[in-house]
Amino acid sequence: MKPERTTRFKRDFKKLKKKHYPLDLLYTAIQALLNQNQAVLRQLNDHALHGDWHGYRELHPARQADARTRKQFDGWILIYTVSGDSLILVLVATGDHQTTFRTKLS
Repeated sequence: MKPERTTRFKRDFKKLKKKHYPLDLLYTAIQALLNQNQAVLRQLNDHALHGDWHGYRELHPARQADARTRKQFDGWILIYTVSGDSLILVLVATGDHQTTFRTKLS
């Protein structure tokens, strides 16, 4: 599988980097997706989305961290979809689900 990053993902990634988020957790989550490591994906609460986001999936990168980090970054999500042999990284966001899912990507 080959990862592709959307423009929104790139923009969100830069914001998180400036805020000193533990990006190693994001890299580990992406590796788990690429390797289809089901044990890690279960730990990250990987699940399908519904409604306007049908066809996308979400996971929580911080769920693999220690308790303190997990609590601090639990609202951090990665939204992605798989198309053929491509892993399309759509969005990296923080905040509650109501704010994050207010509008669908165009």
